[in-house]
Parts: sequence; C-alpha cells; structure tokens
Amino acid sequence: MLPGKPGCPHHLDFRGFPRAKARGVPALPPRLDKGTGGRAVGTKEALAMNIVNLVGRLAKDPVARDRSDTRITELILVTERPVIRDGKVQKDPETGYPVKDAEFHKVTVFNGMGLPLRQHKAKGDQLAVTGRIHYSRWQDAEGNDRYGCEIIAENVEFL
Repeated sequence: MLPGKPGCPHHLDFRGFPRAKARGVPALPPRLDKGTGGRAVGTKEALAMNIVNLVGRLAKDPVARDRSDTRITELILVTERPVIRDGKVQKDPETGYPVKDAEFHKVTVFNGMGLPLRQHKAKGDQLAVTGRIHYSRWQDAEGNDRYGCEIIAENVEFL
C-alpha cells in the first residue's frame, strides 16, 4: 500500500476506497450439505468435492438390474445446451430457435431410491439428479482395457 493512501494493498486500482471497519460477527457452525456427502462446507474435509447436478429428460425407460444384495436402476439422462460460436448463441436459419447440443449421461441409482423411478418414470420424463462422477476400468473378453464413466445418484427429484 502506498504511504498515506488508504485502500487495499492487493488491489491497487481501488486505492481510493476506505478500508472496511472490523465488526464482531458471531461464528456460525459449519453448514452440512447433502451434495458434499454430509461433510461440513467450508472445512478442509469439503475442499475436494465430486458433485454433479443435472436436470434433463430420460432418454429411455429406467432399466432394473437386481443382484442378490443390491437393487440397481440405470438411467440415461439427456441434457441440452445451446451451441455458442464467436460468443453468440447459434440459431436455426429456418426456425429461428437456438441450436442445441444433446449430451447423454449414464446415471446409476442404488437400492430403494430407484424403486419410484422404475414404477413412475418413463422415457421423456424430466428429472433432477445430484450425485458424483465415478470412473471404472475393466478388461473385455479380448483382454483390452475399457473405461467407463457414470453418475452415482445421491438424490433424484421428479420434476
């Protein structure tokens, strides 16, 4: 900071602004958030996060795969985003509507959370999913390494 000039030493463009006065603010307990797996937000435990929020439509009906001890429901969720080129949203020349790219996400739902999806949701229905990204590696029948990516759902909401 320049001598005799009040302001922030880190932001020299704001040298003319006075410093904020210190206030006594009561300490709040750390906030727990579902998206961090119950870890306190703002703590070292929550610094490494793997959180995915998706809102989209089902590309096909939910698929049930039950094992002896686990119920698995698999979904393909389609999300859309506008195509942007040169900082502008591209429009279809015939209709004038924005051109959109579709992305397909494999979502895996475990145990009881998947039962309502199986019973009440079908292709085209809209869902909101909060979960985490999971990567897997395996070898196929020829011994080649294969890789996969999926979203493990922690919360699913019907929209």
